[in-house]
Amino acid sequence: MADLYMLDTSICAHYMRKRSQAITDRLQAAVLAGAELAISVIVYSELLDGVMGKNAAPKHADLLREFLERIDSIIAWDQAAVQHTAQIRMSLRVAGTPIGPNDSAIAGHALALGATFVTNKVSEFSRVAGLRVEDWTIPAPL
Repeated sequence: MADLYMLDTSICAHYMRKRSQAITDRLQAAVLAGAELAISVIVYSELLDGVMGKNAAPKHADLLREFLERIDSIIAWDQAAVQHTAQIRMSLRVAGTPIGPNDSAIAGHALALGATFVTNKVSEFSRVAGLRVEDWTIPAPL
């Protein structure tokens, strides 16, 4: 089975704004290696919110459409994702280190799928036990 990379909203936004050559390079490397690139429906919702927001320019919809052509799938949130999300929220609440509700849900989704989670908010998501996290804003090690 190919590696599955689930991209966070921040990584998608960085890529669409072409702020990071490192992200572009890492996306291309993953595709060449046969990996699957996906986003959660929750990330898709956040991206659509940005496209429809009052400060959105018409080009934002075009950027999102172009980005979506580069990924393999938008994955529906299912019962396993819900269960992982509830566990994450409880564990982080007990530890006194909660993360936001959407972030918890996206992390739970990645855990349920056994995906590597790609984000530039590593310090936040590294608190989620068992979640493999990579920051693609940093060039890949040689």
